[in-house]
Amino acid sequence: MLIKSYNAHVNNLRIGTAYELFFYGLSLGLFLLFLFTCKNRTQNSKSAFLGALVVFIYMILSAFYIVSDYFTGEGINDAVIFHLLYGLDGSGFGDYYIIIAFGVGLFISSLIFSIVYYRLMKNVLLETPKKVRGFFSLMLLLSAFALHPSVHFFYAKPFKNDGD
Repeated sequence: MLIKSYNAHVNNLRIGTAYELFFYGLSLGLFLLFLFTCKNRTQNSKSAFLGALVVFIYMILSAFYIVSDYFTGEGINDAVIFHLLYGLDGSGFGDYYIIIAFGVGLFISSLIFSIVYYRLMKNVLLETPKKVRGFFSLMLLLSAFALHPSVHFFYAKPFKNDGD
């Protein structure tokens, strides 16, 4: 019984449409390129901490998108925001223990990864940071956030017309 339940939950873990999957993969690729080039931007421990915070935010945004997509099939949408604002009164959580555990695991791994990132980057302090490489690294990061599917919902939302 537990294996059937587990298989049913694993089959539902997918990332939205092909459009969303393309942008999520592109965003993830740009973010990984940022991680490989970010040592060119680290000037002091404060910039290493800021980088770790950005890594944490990106990973939490990705985890939030994956868990939201499990429930809606569309990623983050109005239903997700409604339930975040007004709660989940009357909802039974027994059927969703695997996705809840998965979300908690993603949160913990995001925290661990950002701490490891901080410890690695604060030891790679550069006396004279490479300006062109640092700018390239920053552009990779901004592009990764701009192409992330969960961010698409937030900057497409003001342009949606509720009458449609």
